[in-house]
Amino acid sequence: MRDVDADLSGWRLNEAASRVYDFFWSEYCDWYLELAKIRLYGEGDKRTVLSVLLYTLAESVKMAHPFLPYVTEELWSSLPMTDGLVIKASYPVSREGFADAEADRRMELFKGLVTAARNIRSLYRVNPSARIELRIKTPDGDLALVDELSGGLRQLVRADRLVCGPEVGKEKGCASTPVGVYEVIVPLSGVANLEEEVARLRKERRQIQNDLSVVQAKLSNQDFLAKAKEEVVQKAREKRDTLETELAKIEESLKIIGENP
Repeated sequence: MRDVDADLSGWRLNEAASRVYDFFWSEYCDWYLELAKIRLYGEGDKRTVLSVLLYTLAESVKMAHPFLPYVTEELWSSLPMTDGLVIKASYPVSREGFADAEADRRMELFKGLVTAARNIRSLYRVNPSARIELRIKTPDGDLALVDELSGGLRQLVRADRLVCGPEVGKEKGCASTPVGVYEVIVPLSGVANLEEEVARLRKERRQIQNDLSVVQAKLSNQDFLAKAKEEVVQKAREKRDTLETELAKIEESLKIIGENP
């Protein structure tokens, strides 16, 4: 809210609108709603979760009102604890008492771990309905923090088993991604068709190698370098760099899932 206030005061309306959008769509809808479902459908106090959900939704509607006046009025009228028009409601203000640096740190770690695991699932085409084993290698002394996040991790990455600690290891057929000082590890055997994945990656490798050969030949041609416009040469160099990066990623993926030399 503090950043939105600063943008509005400086008439940086586009930046303010982007911050409101990012908070509502990414933080509230993508993350908090998914985490809230765990408590709403589980045991324990549901009133607190619902209260926070509705309070944050109401404040978000007020924040978005200058940018979406008609939509927000309609949403406001549907909320259970509102009265009158949103245009007459006080605009949200930043509250220092709501700031919690440690909670922010835990949430950023949680998002990083979930995103890494989801990226592995997507990269190796793990069936969306498949339940995976999730391993997280932690620094010494940080095991308790990951344990606190375990329920949300299992839910959001569809893991039926979570193993974490400084001694967690990986073997052939495990994909891994670093997240700061942590490492997310997912065993692929049983949840991904490794033979099909090897075939697909080999096909992509051949195509990239062919494209890379063409670009490298062009960049080795002195006539091309002397006669072509600088922006054309630069574009060819950028394409070469991109292809080399993609090729390195494919080689690493093939190494992970155990391609025979």
